Amino acid sequence: MNVKNSAYFRRRAEYHLIKSARAGQGVACIHRRFALIYAEKAKQAGRAEGRQTPLLRNDGISTGVAAPVGAGMVQ
Repeated sequence: MNVKNSAYFRRRAEYHLIKSARAGQGVACIHRRFALIYAEKAKQAGRAEGRQTPLLRNDGISTGVAAPVGAGMVQ
């Protein structure tokens, strides 16, 4: 697996949380699941980089500072 940095995975997790908030009920759960997957990958990448990364809490809310809606994301 190609290891990417934790910032990339955090951005992807935030992107999916934003998509989850905008999506209908059925699609929202898929985006929440992807957000959790990317949050876990960010945690693992942060460990590999030797630093602690902001993660998602159990309720799916980012503990870090979220980027503005659509910032750096291709829609």
